[in-house]
Amino acid sequence: MTTIIQETCRRCGLCAEVCSAKIIREVDGRYEYQPYPDWACFKCGLCMAVCPTKSIIVEGLDYRDFPALKKKNVDFDSLYQMLLGRRSIRSYKKDKVPRNVIKSIVDAAATAPMGVPPSMVELTIFDKRADMEALIDMIAKEYEGLLWIMKTPMRLILRLMHGKIMYDVLREHVVPAAGICIEERKRGRDVITYDAPVLILFHINPHGASNMEDVWIAATYASIGAQSLGLGSCFIGMIPPVVERSKKIKEKFRIPVENRVLAAMILGIPAVKFKRSVPRELGGVAYVS
Repeated sequence: MTTIIQETCRRCGLCAEVCSAKIIREVDGRYEYQPYPDWACFKCGLCMAVCPTKSIIVEGLDYRDFPALKKKNVDFDSLYQMLLGRRSIRSYKKDKVPRNVIKSIVDAAATAPMGVPPSMVELTIFDKRADMEALIDMIAKEYEGLLWIMKTPMRLILRLMHGKIMYDVLREHVVPAAGICIEERKRGRDVITYDAPVLILFHINPHGASNMEDVWIAATYASIGAQSLGLGSCFIGMIPPVVERSKKIKEKFRIPVENRVLAAMILGIPAVKFKRSVPRELGGVAYVS
């Protein structure tokens, strides 16, 4: 539950103003937590973050985990220039990425917005090539099975299971890409993780309130964090569907079997420095009036 220490409360009302659930209200000149069930509080921490006297106590939260904001916001031009420089990188130097740098990227991902706190997004990090090679071998084997199925009448079952649109995506995009990955693997080339020094899998318990959105927002924040540290990154769509459906892979790499694996990001030091940005536009923007 939430407690407001009346002895130190300034009656400024900031907590009530920012309360996500609107369950802190003024009563006879005092701000109080209303007698709603405990689940009514999202435990978002906004009230604690805004209180000038640390007079609000939310069960499960601690002011020691609320660091003071020391710097002003980055100006838009600086941020935009960094975002313009971000692109999908598939060529990396062989240099390892130190774990303290990876930790900074994880910290950036942890600041991402979420549907309902606390975040249920989990990360599995590969920073040793031996582990990544083992994963790639298992992924290639799974795709070999898919290619075999697509050559048999069993492919019709896939069409019934996934519908025409997803089946067409599978047939026209996934299968050709899988074939290339397998053939290149036989030649000793890695076109799944592109010999990147780090791979991060983003996954989440399916019982989260907004699991798919939370994962992708956190992964995007990680990508931006990597960019700010001079690293390149790339989301790899060929990895999550296979890991998601493979109990064997999940168990080998200690990913909770029930979790949904939704995103995979490789990262490392770019082998090439770019001199220009690349064109990017949204599909459409319209004001309603």
